[in-house]
Amino acid sequence: MATMSELMEQGVSLVEDLHKRREPLPAQDAVYFLAPTPKSIDALVADFAARDAPNYRAAHVFFTSSVPTAQLHKVKACAGLLARVKTLKEVNMDFMLEDGRTMLTPSPLALECCYAEGARGSASAAGERRRWAQQLATVFATLGELPAVRYASKDGARAGDKGDDGFDLATFARDVHGAVGAVARRAAGMPAVETCELLVLGRAFDPVAPAIHEWTYEAMAYDLLRVRAGGVYRYEVETNAGTREPKDAILSESDSLWVNLRHMHLAEASIELNKLLESFNSNSKATKLRGGGAGGSGGTISMRDLKKTVSALPQYRDKLTKLALHIDVASKLNTAVRERALKAAGEVEQDIVYGDATSKELIALLSMHGEHLSKQDKLRVLMCYAATHPEKLDKAKRQGWMKLARLSEEDMDTVVNLEHLGVAVNKRSGLKAMVNIGRKRRAKAALRKERGADDDGEGEFGLARFTPLLSDIIEDAARGELSVDEFPYVTQPRMGSPLLGAGAGNGAGGSAGFGASGGSGSVHARGSVRSARSTASWATRGATGGLATGASAGTAPASSRARRGGADTPARRLFVYIAGGASRSEMRVVHKLAESTGMDIMLVTTSIDTPETFIANVAGLSGGDGLGEDF
Repeated sequence: MATMSELMEQGVSLVEDLHKRREPLPAQDAVYFLAPTPKSIDALVADFAARDAPNYRAAHVFFTSSVPTAQLHKVKACAGLLARVKTLKEVNMDFMLEDGRTMLTPSPLALECCYAEGARGSASAAGERRRWAQQLATVFATLGELPAVRYASKDGARAGDKGDDGFDLATFARDVHGAVGAVARRAAGMPAVETCELLVLGRAFDPVAPAIHEWTYEAMAYDLLRVRAGGVYRYEVETNAGTREPKDAILSESDSLWVNLRHMHLAEASIELNKLLESFNSNSKATKLRGGGAGGSGGTISMRDLKKTVSALPQYRDKLTKLALHIDVASKLNTAVRERALKAAGEVEQDIVYGDATSKELIALLSMHGEHLSKQDKLRVLMCYAATHPEKLDKAKRQGWMKLARLSEEDMDTVVNLEHLGVAVNKRSGLKAMVNIGRKRRAKAALRKERGADDDGEGEFGLARFTPLLSDIIEDAARGELSVDEFPYVTQPRMGSPLLGAGAGNGAGGSAGFGASGGSGSVHARGSVRSARSTASWATRGATGGLATGASAGTAPASSRARRGGADTPARRLFVYIAGGASRSEMRVVHKLAESTGMDIMLVTTSIDTPETFIANVAGLSGGDGLGEDF
């Protein structure tokens, strides 16, 4: 993503919103970068509608994707525009970057398009899904990759009782395959055979990940603090006059400290920030000038001292401003953990998900800490329980939970709406109970595997047990052990594709993907749903040694030319698309596995959801007559 300063270096003097009132500049050329929507095309035409008094001298128009015929006719019908168009191109860039490994085909209502009542029969929802496919195709056109498209053969909702309301992943995957093929035929320089894999998933494959409390720095910042769109975080700073005023900061990959901290456990990030502050206090020239160095008065520098140092020594200003920002973030996160009883909630959630707790522990949590837990935190614990303990909710238990947690009927309806994602929340009876016996067994067998300190390096901190199921899927793909029964291809890779040397095409029961096929060990251990419980307490400090920073904490991504082990061959690319939104824990998994496997892994999704937005989206999955044609 280009910054304003980078644009100015290229001679761009002004950036404006097409849909806001703008001052005419008839002596200057205008560069338009826009999606080919009716609203955008109308605004473009309006700028040149008056042939003798256009808003700009000339127009250089770049569309993010293919222009529909009807919209192209509008352009041709405007004589003033045709006379001044110098450039008219489709650039195939209809997506946004969230970070260096995460792309968005934005659609805030994607979960409803996939799983709401009536979504499967809605023409408008189907049109929205086709739009995602076309947007996704522009990702590959931009990167010059041709993917072999695979999809999950069993989406969570497909196993539910909602009939035809489940998300048809196979149809969507075929739409993606067709859209990529259409773009490849138009775009120059596209490869002739498949160069990477694309795994297409629906949000129902893991309904726990977006609901559970994640304990890493970035996820907690977006969960517990008011971080606005674009990573804008507002906090208070002290002025030279001694007053406090708000200041906006951007939490992005341009901030190296944010990159180092974002995937650390909150406890580890807090320790790291304290170490950085102590290091500055004892070693920096700025502190020694103030008498606070090793030979000075000692002690820890205060925030007031930090502010004065920043004012006094401009050369340290940027570094220390970033440090002060993240100290503020970490401080507020730790305060929220204490005041909202989140440690207790997090422990119960993770024990529930890994099969180490039952409704007994859930009731104890609500009884002991209910007054400190917010309504949203209570719903998140209940959703974790419902998603991992099928058919436990009957009328009596629903009323009991409502009374104990002080929730409304509407709140409980939100928990029950997980049914649309394939979760058997309500207790069945009669024939339905018989039908769902196998489903309950599958749900128990699918409990995620326990990971120790050797698996993710976070074992010294409590509340670090949870790992999204996406990690298992990517690990299988990296080892060439991703079943073609569970993840079939839309079309098998063609002869000459590098994917064929990685185990593709070994038959219905074989494996396919990156890495060597076969192998004696399996990445899964789902048959064993219990193991020794973690005894580490939350925020345990290591006895010795430093803490990981930089690459070990999750770095900005390698490019498509990333090297593995210094070899002169590009890293293999794996794309994962999640329709219905992804969580920041899944973003973290992609970064960490890209680092550990040497693969160039990219996550593409319709939105990055906080638990708050996920709960709101789940609440909207039911109601009225469904989506119908009016979605």
